[in-house]
Amino acid sequence: MLSTLDIVAEIDLAIGGALGLAGTFVASAALRETLWTIEGVALMEATELLTMKYHRYGND
Repeated sequence: MLSTLDIVAEIDLAIGGALGLAGTFVASAALRETLWTIEGVALMEATELLTMKYHRYGND
């Protein structure tokens, strides 16, 4: 069964992937910067959540 952290990490990974790809195809530099900023935050949050999860299991 998936925990809440797993679900949030999956959502963050999906958001990061979608916005990163969308930012590549946007013509406006300001919008591209905004999309890539949100994408970076989402991917960092997902990485942190997954790191905490596996560290708790003793998988350094």
